[in-house]
Amino acid sequence: MSVFQEIFGLNMTHSYYAAGITGDLKASPTKETAQKLRDVGLLFRTTGSGFAVFGEVVKNEADSAGLQREIDRPTRFQFILRQQNPYFLNFTDLPFHASGREIYYFNNLQVSSSAGIHFLHSPVEEEYKVNTEQLLKIQHGNYRYSTAGTGDENSARLIYPDLGIRIQQRQPSVEGEFHFQFDLARYPGGRAELWFNGEKKESFYASGSEKTAGIFGIVDLFYSPLVPPDYRFIKQDGTLQKQVYTLAFKKRSTFWKYFIVNRTGHEFENPEIKGYSIDLLEHYPDDYYVRVADRHIPPEIRGFTRINFGEYPDNYNIFVSNQQIPLSEQGVRSLYLKKKVNSSKRVVLKSMVNPGIQALKKEREEKDKYYSEVYVYL
Repeated sequence: MSVFQEIFGLNMTHSYYAAGITGDLKASPTKETAQKLRDVGLLFRTTGSGFAVFGEVVKNEADSAGLQREIDRPTRFQFILRQQNPYFLNFTDLPFHASGREIYYFNNLQVSSSAGIHFLHSPVEEEYKVNTEQLLKIQHGNYRYSTAGTGDENSARLIYPDLGIRIQQRQPSVEGEFHFQFDLARYPGGRAELWFNGEKKESFYASGSEKTAGIFGIVDLFYSPLVPPDYRFIKQDGTLQKQVYTLAFKKRSTFWKYFIVNRTGHEFENPEIKGYSIDLLEHYPDDYYVRVADRHIPPEIRGFTRINFGEYPDNYNIFVSNQQIPLSEQGVRSLYLKKKVNSSKRVVLKSMVNPGIQALKKEREEKDKYYSEVYVYL
C-alpha cells in the first residue's frame, strides 16, 4: 500500500488577522514545476495559508522515510503567488509596489529562522517580516546596461546566483562608455545580477520567457547542495526532513481620521474621542511608563487632536490620531465619543466604528504617511 507524507510546504502568516494566518495570496506551481512534480510522483495541495507537497515514501531499516522516486539534483520547484484580496496591501506593512514591474522573490538558500520557524526572508531590526529586501524590479526580453569606464574594451557579467548561470560579454568603448545587452529569453527566469569591474551594479528578477503580469511574488524551493542543511527537505543521506517554510506579513499602522457629522440640529460643544485600550500598548515607545491597572497612557500620544478645515461645513468635527494605530481584524473596541453638557462630559457614542481597510489615503507631502478615514453621522 502506498504511503504519502508531506515533504515540504509554505505557510503564510499575518498579524492583521486574529487567527494569525492569511489566505490573501494564492500559491500555485508554474507549468514546468507542475510537470516536475508529476514526474517524481509528488502531489501539490493548496491549504488555507499556502500549500503542501506530498510524496510517496518508503521506510528503511532505521525506520527513516525516503522518497519512492528519486529527485535529480539540482532541482528547482517554483511557485507563483497571486493576490486574491484587492485590499491586501492596504492593511499590510509593505509599500504599494508597481505590479508587473516589481515582484517579491523568496527562496530557501539562506538560513533565516527563529524559534524553530524557517522564514524565507531576512529580519528587519530583529523583526521577522516580509520587507522590501525581497522586492526586485522585473526585466524582460533584451536587458541593456550602459556605464562609463576606461580602456578600449571591457566586460560585464550577468549572473544568476541561485541557478549557477554566468554569462560574460565584452564590448568596445564608445566615446568612453560601454553598452551591454543580454537576451534574457534565452535563460530561465530567476534572480539575476549585473557585475561590472568586480562590482555588483544591479539586481533584478529576469523573467525569461515567463509572463509576470499580475504576479505578487515567486517562491523558489531548491533541492540542491547549496541549500543549508537545516532548510533541506531531503537530507544528504536521502531521508526526509519535512520543511514548512514561512512568509510572515505584518499589519500596517496608519493615522486614523474621523469625520464626525452632526445632523441632529443640536449644538455639539467641545467633542472628544477617548479610550485607547491596553491591546495597543505594543505601539507605544519603550520609554513610556504604562500602568496596566488604570490604563494610564500619556495624553500626548493616547488620543486624537481635533482639527478644523475651512472647506467643511460647521457641523463637521474632524479628529486625527496623535500616533499611528495598527489596523487589525479585531479592531479597537474601546474608542468613544464625548461632548460637553453643562460642566461635564457625556458619552455620545460607545465602541466607535473603526476605519475600513478600503478607506486608505496617502499624505501628499509626506512619503509613506497614510490616513485611514471614517465618517460618523449623528
